[in-house]
Amino acid sequence: LTRWRDIAVNSSQIHIWEYIGNFCHSLILQPDWYRAFSDVQLFASLGVGGILSEGQVLAGSDLHELRSWVLSSLYWDAARDVDELVSEFLVGFYSAAAAPHILQHMTAYREFVENTNASASGCGCDIYKSE
Repeated sequence: LTRWRDIAVNSSQIHIWEYIGNFCHSLILQPDWYRAFSDVQLFASLGVGGILSEGQVLAGSDLHELRSWVLSSLYWDAARDVDELVSEFLVGFYSAAAAPHILQHMTAYREFVENTNASASGCGCDIYKSE
């Protein structure tokens, strides 16, 4: 991406189309939330002109509302703190009482996938690692 930026007349001419979510098994949790969020911040730091993050819009797909809200917030201001955005969403969408439990579940699932080198979907796609 940096090489494309270097040869572009203007880095704002570069647009990214990124696939997020689990297209193999849309109802299984997809612990790429923070990877998708950090990608937006990386793209913004490189001066990318536009980002399209394509994912599922199925009712019941994993934390779709959280993913959409945090990504939209980062599109407006990529310098915002991701953890604060996630906490703000969880409290506002679920409740202050439920937010810590949902965050604990998100963290545990993400750590399990990363620490066991497991694939969240079993379809053999490499997009499930948050590197």
